[in-house]
Amino acid sequence: MKISVKHLSIKYRDHYGIKDVNCEISQGRFIALIGHNGSGKSSFCNALVGLLRPSEGMVSIQGLPEHQQNFSSIGFAPQSQVVDWYTNVKTNVMLGTQLAHLMPEKAEQQIDLILDLLDLTDLSHSKLTELSGGQLQRVQIARALVHQPLIYILDEPTVGLDAQNTDRLMKYLKQEANKGKIVIVSSHDLFLLEEYAEELILLDEGNLIYHGSMKNLLQAKNESRQYILTFDRNYTSAEYFLVENSQIITSKHLEDNIWQLEVERSMTVSDVMRKLKKNVKVLNFVEHEKTLKEVYLSMSKRGGTHASDRV
Repeated sequence: MKISVKHLSIKYRDHYGIKDVNCEISQGRFIALIGHNGSGKSSFCNALVGLLRPSEGMVSIQGLPEHQQNFSSIGFAPQSQVVDWYTNVKTNVMLGTQLAHLMPEKAEQQIDLILDLLDLTDLSHSKLTELSGGQLQRVQIARALVHQPLIYILDEPTVGLDAQNTDRLMKYLKQEANKGKIVIVSSHDLFLLEEYAEELILLDEGNLIYHGSMKNLLQAKNESRQYILTFDRNYTSAEYFLVENSQIITSKHLEDNIWQLEVERSMTVSDVMRKLKKNVKVLNFVEHEKTLKEVYLSMSKRGGTHASDRV
């Protein structure tokens, strides 16, 4: 199973949602799709599932172009809620099995499994007008998951979900990826994606600026070390605690008596301590690795860097 995206562009009336995107997505991968609002994430998802026709380029699954694809092999939960308001929870979820042409017995088993997974069993006969926003979100996700597709594409699935249901969903998707499925999740919760995804697609103003290993990107962007130091007193300037010519790359006052120091990767804790003046007392010393959020902000145009800073 493979998704190939070649020179994909989605043009709206006065702007491009996606600009000349090229990538290949292989089976058995959990992929985080990230970018700021308006970066093209939803356009990209909609193009993958055939809801948006490319202005230029193409999307193919297993080598088949859009008009030959079997979309029942895809489970899609869009960002906006698309539900049948005139039926109950179970009937909405059942629609996913009908679109995938599951046999009745298999469909019933899958419906029960997914309702239980997303804590919807007790609500199975409830009308959708009686549900909260988070419950409606779970119904939409359940419909996308119920037929056990080969490809999962979920656009902002955790919006409105509590921590318990978010954890259940992400663990289930991780298991599906480990079984050889393709899982693509778009979200602004970068801490959550960093925990579960191993691959990253980063869009910025419709452009693909990174596609590859999450681990490799974080390692590449952690070429220096960052230490968080807590002193026994407040310092308003780094000159009060650092020796002259200390070779510290940057120093940043975080709050009160807490400072962040960025140093060369080769510098150890002992090396940093030798850069402090003799009368300085350190209460706590912690190494800080850049998070996905920090790396993303450094690569995005809205984060204030240029294309030459990207990997």
